[in-house]
Amino acid sequence: MYMDSAGWVYSEKEHWPKELAGACSNSTCEINQTCKHKRYSEDKFFECVLSDCGIPDIKGIGLGSIKREDAIGIHRRIHASCADGYSQYGSGWLNCQSNGQWKYDIVCTGEYANLICDEVNH
Repeated sequence: MYMDSAGWVYSEKEHWPKELAGACSNSTCEINQTCKHKRYSEDKFFECVLSDCGIPDIKGIGLGSIKREDAIGIHRRIHASCADGYSQYGSGWLNCQSNGQWKYDIVCTGEYANLICDEVNH
């Protein structure tokens, strides 16, 4: 996901020459990992390193308040707000932790969330 913006050029990495990737041209890294060259390794010339937390998928949270400086990368953060019909508590920040999990300072409550809480309490 990216924002189309004047002054920036975008391309698909599948269209790049394979030799640009060097040892990483044959990597088996997952979509949320980055291939890093290992200079002095005898067994493997690259390693896969966790690079981001992926798109957050938390019930009740909307990503309509994302700003240009927001990012899903490790140690980065994004703005979030509650979806329509939910009330927000907390700052609205979602922080991408080094373990690839989102830490969030937002709680969204709504009719559906209150119904679940009532059922658990009875």
